Amino acid sequence: MEHKIYWIKYLSPLIGMLFCPITILFLWSIWSGPIVIPDTDHVEEVSP
Repeated sequence: MEHKIYWIKYLSPLIGMLFCPITILFLWSIWSGPIVIPDTDHVEEVSP
């Protein structure tokens, strides 16, 4: 059985980095960022 899962030792750093709390928070901050919707209907008129 040792010879069937020898590739896991090469993926373990990647799996560890993927489930690291800092990586999870970083990815969450990217995907859950504020949605900016350009609102062109409300334009302020500037009077001199």
